[in-house]
Amino acid sequence: MKCYRKLFGAKAGLGLAGMFLVFVLADAAFAAAPTVSFSNPAPSDIKDDGTSDPFERINIDDPDSNDTVTVSITFTGSHGSFPTGSDLSSPSAGIYNLSARAPSGAESFMQGLTYTPVSDRIPLDETEDTTFT
Repeated sequence: MKCYRKLFGAKAGLGLAGMFLVFVLADAAFAAAPTVSFSNPAPSDIKDDGTSDPFERINIDDPDSNDTVTVSITFTGSHGSFPTGSDLSSPSAGIYNLSARAPSGAESFMQGLTYTPVSDRIPLDETEDTTFT
């Protein structure tokens, strides 16, 4: 099993200073890493009573057609959350794992993933960055 870490330098709303996704290929026989990119524009800033789809412009591809990818997202859990269910699990606050699937399925899931910040967590007129790693 191969593990690839891909940095994308998207400076985005929500104060996303940088983002990492970890992709784990399910078959060691394939050697090419998945490709991850973002199209513009970056997500806009939100207030703590709003939501955002920070990965709505993500593109995930893999030249090895039979590979599957697993996506892991980590951030400061006290800042907010993603909805969990049968496909997206959260073993602890701020850690989320998307079950293995084809790259196109991972891309579709990530594009529809909504982040909800914790309401009234910081004082009025202050800002906070949330960095997904």
